[in-house]
Amino acid sequence: MPHGQRSSLIAKETIVWRDGHSYTAFDVPGATLGTFPYAIDDAGDVAGTFAGNPGGNQGFLRAQNGDVTVINPPGLSQTFVTAMNSAGEIAGYSGDQGFVRAPDGAYTIFSPPGASYTRVFDINDGGDVAGYFADSNAVYHGFVRLRDGSIAVFDAPGAGTQPNSGTDAYGINSHGDVTGSFFDASGQHGYERFSDGTIKAFDIPMTWADSGAIDPISINSSGLITGFFGLEATPAGTDGFVRSSDGRLKIFTIPNAAYTFPAKINDRGQVTGWSGNSGLFAPALGFLRGPHGGLTSISVPGAQSTTPAGIDHLGRIVGSFTETGGGLWHGFIWQ
Repeated sequence: MPHGQRSSLIAKETIVWRDGHSYTAFDVPGATLGTFPYAIDDAGDVAGTFAGNPGGNQGFLRAQNGDVTVINPPGLSQTFVTAMNSAGEIAGYSGDQGFVRAPDGAYTIFSPPGASYTRVFDINDGGDVAGYFADSNAVYHGFVRLRDGSIAVFDAPGAGTQPNSGTDAYGINSHGDVTGSFFDASGQHGYERFSDGTIKAFDIPMTWADSGAIDPISINSSGLITGFFGLEATPAGTDGFVRSSDGRLKIFTIPNAAYTFPAKINDRGQVTGWSGNSGLFAPALGFLRGPHGGLTSISVPGAQSTTPAGIDHLGRIVGSFTETGGGLWHGFIWQ
């Protein structure tokens, strides 16, 4: 796909595939619609969300020995577990509120002041969480909740104030730096919010991307940010990127795929995600991108689609797969 003139801050990568690792597949009991792992901790325990009837969406914690604990904050329903840190602290949202679950099973339920609903997407090893909330006017605001319970609400400079606009937050690193996107009159942009509260916006140059189509997803302790952006080319698609703290961009595309969707970056600079040719939930191939650009394919044997969602500091990957289009989704661990 031609992208026009490259900036000196952008490097397009050469892809080299590798393969050869083991897979562990599993289903959460009662997951009649699917099992969706998102994170793995140092003990090898896996956390995520499962869907089934009659309980709807619920969280789970799967111990390394296969024992499963259902995650549902008391008094709430429709639970989504989205993150877990290396110590086994779990974060997510349930109903209209966010929560953190300690390894001993104790829940802390919270919402920023003025929130009509709260979404939590990441937790760092210090127990700080990041996410966003919508106010009574349906405007989004980012927030960081520290372990001590204090909450800092923030808006990217210039973020829109109309309904369904504002600031999203998706990733937080060990220093408390946050990444996400915000919306203004010109479209959608990326940002990095540093732990001192300062915010730096960034975009993919227009020679590469469509206007307002950048989605930063995850940030590691070195300040590397990964995510995806819409292409200028026709037909439509997405490319992945890794952005360093000095603003340099590495753009990567999975071969023979129109869509590349990075999901998580670890502190070693490894990125996992998935790719395909028809957008979300179409036949997909997972990938692991190394710190220097080499790729390993992630494809559960016999699967039509494999969609990695999380990676730990050891390079172990968790995610979901299905054997048939529209079929049951199962969880997997790759190592």
